[in-house]
Amino acid sequence: MNVNIYIKTTAKAPVNKNVGFGYVLEVITSKGPATYSYIGTLEEATKNEAEGIVLLEALKHLKEPYTVTLYTDADYTAAVFTKYLSRWFENGFKNQRGEPVSDTWKQLAIFLSKKLTSVEHKKPHSYSGWLEREIEKKKAENAEKIKGGQKA
Repeated sequence: MNVNIYIKTTAKAPVNKNVGFGYVLEVITSKGPATYSYIGTLEEATKNEAEGIVLLEALKHLKEPYTVTLYTDADYTAAVFTKYLSRWFENGFKNQRGEPVSDTWKQLAIFLSKKLTSVEHKKPHSYSGWLEREIEKKKAENAEKIKGGQKA
């Protein structure tokens, strides 16, 4: 089964509060594309953490066997799978500075090492506009819940 995963987050700065995220899983069937999507928020995350968490969440919904094409507008996420992955395996999951790679990215690297067929790094991807609108709606809903005294 070939799966396309489209991811998007609102994280921009090194540390972000109320990070919105979303993903679309797309499988091409004989009847056309079948999709599953999810929109959520993280209380606090860096851009790289948010991207990794979103991708890991999306992968939890897949059943073996499958291959993945990843669509992202995030430079780091694209670089992980096009540049860093082989180095991490060779260096015992340490980055260029000799520091350990985060558990999230280590899990993703191991999980996708034989399943990822390509990374499409473009701005925007097919679902960017829709994901951005849905993420903003979710963030607004959460802000209203917090204002009303409820925890999101």
